[in-house]
Amino acid sequence: MKQLACDVLVLGSGGAGLAAGVTAAEAGKRVVLLEKNTFFGGATNTVIVVRVLRDDPAFVDRAFQVHMEMTHWMGNPELVRAWLERDAKLAQWMAQRGVEFCIDYVTTLDSLGRQDDPLGGFPKGHLIAERAFLKGEGNGHGGALLVRALLERLEALGGRVYRGAPAVSLKAKGGRITGALARTRDGQELDISAPAVVLATAGFNENAEMIREYSGFDYTLDPTGTCTQGDFFFVWPYTKLMGDGLRMAWEAGAVRGPIGVAPFAHIPGPGVIGRVPWNTRSQLRIVQEQPYLWVNQRGRRFMDESIITDHFTSGRVVAQQPGKCAYLIFDEATREHMEREGLDYTYFIFPAGRLTDLEGDMCRVQAAGNRHVFIADGIVELCRQTGLPPDALADTVARYNDCCDAGRDSLFSKDPRFLRPVRTGKLYCIRVYTSAYQTIGGLKVDGGARVLREDGGPLPGLFAAGDIIAANLFGQPPICGIGNAGIALSTGILAGESAVLYCEKEGSP
Repeated sequence: MKQLACDVLVLGSGGAGLAAGVTAAEAGKRVVLLEKNTFFGGATNTVIVVRVLRDDPAFVDRAFQVHMEMTHWMGNPELVRAWLERDAKLAQWMAQRGVEFCIDYVTTLDSLGRQDDPLGGFPKGHLIAERAFLKGEGNGHGGALLVRALLERLEALGGRVYRGAPAVSLKAKGGRITGALARTRDGQELDISAPAVVLATAGFNENAEMIREYSGFDYTLDPTGTCTQGDFFFVWPYTKLMGDGLRMAWEAGAVRGPIGVAPFAHIPGPGVIGRVPWNTRSQLRIVQEQPYLWVNQRGRRFMDESIITDHFTSGRVVAQQPGKCAYLIFDEATREHMEREGLDYTYFIFPAGRLTDLEGDMCRVQAAGNRHVFIADGIVELCRQTGLPPDALADTVARYNDCCDAGRDSLFSKDPRFLRPVRTGKLYCIRVYTSAYQTIGGLKVDGGARVLREDGGPLPGLFAAGDIIAANLFGQPPICGIGNAGIALSTGILAGESAVLYCEKEGSP
């Protein structure tokens, strides 16, 4: 067994872990970083933008108010404040460490929490920051360059990094965390002593038992499959996130904290997406964002369909429907509208002015074996294909068409611009299930990212950052919660700062 000693041991090399490691190394501390995968960066490699708050006390104050109101004050206010204060310095922090980006969306003080996010996908209360687009290189995301810049910075400061070296357990003595045991990909065991350990191990995206326990969903790993193996799938699989960090922390005495997922509606099955949803193989991922007629398995409307553009809200609503799925239905006139006149909404990852040969596209997806795409000559035929109840669907369509003719949604008050009747020619339908970006939470921390015990006090020597604590910002269950690169980097800096202070108090091993 190889013996190592350092001041700060970081587990995980995503944005949170790298930010923590760089922060500690810049403070003169000896840092060891372990990554269980054979590549560094995790999901941070896929990042396109980083949300950065304006470096202005008035903006920080307003952002704090908006966020706490959005979460009904269920988020940890001290942690929220610490996150936002570091987020306000994040653009400068990244620039000083060689990360190239451009601020392409600028907020105003009055606009915080009062307008839709121009990127789409998020509720108004989520828009409390500006948008830093990371500069890419070749076919690579800017996130990969962010990972590379921080990794090079850490190594230049003397940090030792190991990939393919998962931690197995935390070491403890006298109620204090004192390091970790790990194993490298070639089988070598590592015994690492450190007064401070930062957990930045993200979530449990691929742990079916934990998914079932903490989300209530069955689970399938294959995002391009048919969803017959389960009713839930993630858009970021293949990262081997099994909840190892949570398990180790819980075994060491950490209390379970807020935990959950941030679901959003998504089309499963072959022919629609590649390994991740922004690698699209069909226009249907764009169609899915359209605010037309949506029904559940009972053939009834269940929401103002325009909220489909708010992924967190609509995802939760779809997840509550029978079968945890929903159906988007439109007719030939609406198909021609999307092809000739244009789309009523586009998400920034799937920009498009107009669609082309949508029916042919749907036929190709069907030929690929997708069971969630339907084309029918009428309601009876559509119900035969989908299993929807014909009488209920016919009644829903009739009532919906009356609303379209009147120019007023008398049921859910949808914006009249999106009221398009379903009555002309063929009917088109896609069945949408529930997905999520990631799991969040599992550990409870204080405002200094110190992991807490059952009695509410800190577990000495243990700190955490990123997805593993993100639910503390959003309450339980997490309201509109999601981890993102801004949260990962800012909480990573916070955990690194707290670990440095703890080391200076406790001394080196």
